[in-house]
Amino acid sequence: RGGADAARGAAGALRAPAGAMAAFDIQSFLKQVAAGTPPPVDNGGESGAADAGAGAQDASAGLLGLLQGGAGDAGAGGESPRAGEGEEDGEALGLDANGAAVQPAGVALPANAQYDVDSPHHDAGAPPALEVTPIAKYASEAPEALGSLVAGDGRFICYGLKAGQVRLIDAVTANRALIKGHTSPVTDLAFAAAESESCNRLASVGSDGRLLVHELSAGDAAVSESAVACIEFGAVPEGSATPRVAWSPAEGADVLACATGGRVVLVTLSALGGAAAVQCPAGAFVAGVTAITGCGEVTDLAFSPSGDILALVTRDRKLFEVDVGTAVATEIDFHREGAPTHGPLSFVAFYDEAHVIVGALDNTVFAVVKREGGEVSCRVRLLSSEQPTGAFFNNAFLLATPFAGSVLVVANARAGALFALPVTAEGETAVFRSLAEFAVAEPIGSFTAVIAADASASAPCAELYCMNAKAIQQYTLPLAACMASEDAVADALDESFVPAAEEIAEPTAASSPALATSVNPTPPPPPPASLLSPTKLMSPQAFADPAAPASAPMEGAAPAVKLLRRPANEAAPAAPAAPAAAPAAASNAALENMSESLSKVVLDAEERVLAVLKATRPTKGEGSQMQADMRAMEDRVVKRVGDMLASRDAEQKRRADRTQEGIKALTGALSALPDAIAGRVEQSLRQELAGFGKALVPAMTSTMASTVQTATASAVGEAASTSAGAAEAAAARGAAAAVAKDL
Repeated sequence: RGGADAARGAAGALRAPAGAMAAFDIQSFLKQVAAGTPPPVDNGGESGAADAGAGAQDASAGLLGLLQGGAGDAGAGGESPRAGEGEEDGEALGLDANGAAVQPAGVALPANAQYDVDSPHHDAGAPPALEVTPIAKYASEAPEALGSLVAGDGRFICYGLKAGQVRLIDAVTANRALIKGHTSPVTDLAFAAAESESCNRLASVGSDGRLLVHELSAGDAAVSESAVACIEFGAVPEGSATPRVAWSPAEGADVLACATGGRVVLVTLSALGGAAAVQCPAGAFVAGVTAITGCGEVTDLAFSPSGDILALVTRDRKLFEVDVGTAVATEIDFHREGAPTHGPLSFVAFYDEAHVIVGALDNTVFAVVKREGGEVSCRVRLLSSEQPTGAFFNNAFLLATPFAGSVLVVANARAGALFALPVTAEGETAVFRSLAEFAVAEPIGSFTAVIAADASASAPCAELYCMNAKAIQQYTLPLAACMASEDAVADALDESFVPAAEEIAEPTAASSPALATSVNPTPPPPPPASLLSPTKLMSPQAFADPAAPASAPMEGAAPAVKLLRRPANEAAPAAPAAPAAAPAAASNAALENMSESLSKVVLDAEERVLAVLKATRPTKGEGSQMQADMRAMEDRVVKRVGDMLASRDAEQKRRADRTQEGIKALTGALSALPDAIAGRVEQSLRQELAGFGKALVPAMTSTMASTVQTATASAVGEAASTSAGAAEAAAARGAAAAVAKDL
């Protein structure tokens, strides 16, 4: 396998442009290979060098495998997704070769719980570490953004590159491919429910406003991909919510939902008519694309297990359910006592048909909400007592297990921590049963989770495909370790930790991150100091040392000076004399003098303002004329508005009359139409019957007369052969002639 990777990588490097490998130093590479540490290769650079970088990475891992003699081992580069699979280590959580003897690492959760990551929850003092397997070395910025930049279905592993491509890896054969089509980085990847082990559909959406669907097929020699659909919604405005995509679990992998650039649509692939690019501007009708309106800017979306309902959460703190058949959205009102948060919502998933799980405040608060009525059955909040703000930026994924319930997996992009919250049914509600914290090697920027292929009810485990700043990695999460250990219970939720609604600012790029960008939150400005009234401003206490304790007032402090307007002929009061012997009294006297001086300045300013107002005030005659002009202007405006309203009413009445006359004429024409049709039909039938009768009667007469004459002639001939019948024959001829005449 190492030789094949090396050959394939060298071929890819040779096919690349001449300058694409300029950054690849072969001498340095061989030295590091000999030392057992291949150099990191950034295969996500400029699009022109992407193939060369990928080839160099293949060559790096392949040569390392050959030189180290690791058959089937991709070395530190981790190009084989199954490198090291089957090894009997399991030291992370005390696992044996069969996955048994897993110790519970979680704490039990009350209905409303808070979990402080800075409080000790484990006997060893630190959370247990998860077993990690390298997949590929890939240096990325690992942006703090909602959306999955990694996708996996157990057979295929995909992750987005910097220039907009998507790397595809077959986890069984280690074959690789590069999916192209996006012009900017992807923001969300999602696999459909696989209908076969070797074939599946992948949906990707990016900040370029494109939704791509590819069919993936695995073979022994290579992994192939073919385009199924390409829909262009237009570039996503800067600052918009991260574009998201989700598949319906219905059979056929035919329906999916996409939120991008403030729009939400349902897409039916079979109705698009092929893989050709489809332009879908706002407001345009496109076959196979159904718009969902009235929801605002959507941050996440998810289908119900049946595929009949689509759940949406928005930046403006709303939760919607959409009937997939009619595309009608209905808001679920759950903002009441027991609501999960006051901030923009950022996560939604269905536990079952009756319950949804929502997350908010950078996915630090989660709640289980009942669709019918919006009742919140439980909630949990992650917090840091040592760092109250900025400690978390979480991505979440709800993993449905075939064993019992589901597990909500939460990864913090700002710390090497991962949290698992089993969700189970309790009567007619669903609750968070426990919370387990695990340590990971690097902070996880984006991830997805699948049930391991060898998992069983006795040894359930999940595989997490993760992207961090250095590599693509796989973690093994034993689900039994997510359960609560004995006597380990989290704290009840302290309501003081949940900010009030009025304390939450409007959604910002930091609280609801925009597409694939990391924004340093700007600290809010300090609240403005309360304004002092003139009385407080002039008082001696206003000049006291702010650091002095409030319980020790200044000795001998004078009462506050009342600021009253003094008459113009009244002299300013003299400052009272203070004993010079007492330092405190002297200080008070100085303050009083300063206060009096300031009071005089304020009074002088007031007098000047009054003088200006008096000078500019109109005389009685001028004021009366001004009031008359104002009333005249008001009358003209009222008359003009009245004329406009009357003209509008008259025009509306004329239109209504014309419409009524048209309706009457149309009604009369419609009422007369059946009679006219019946008359025409009757006349036509009469004409047809008359013509038929005219033709039928002569034909019948001729036929009957001919028949009578023939019969009569035969009978007369027989009778005339005898002499006795001659008279009778003559009589018969006469009768026949009479009959013919009557006919």
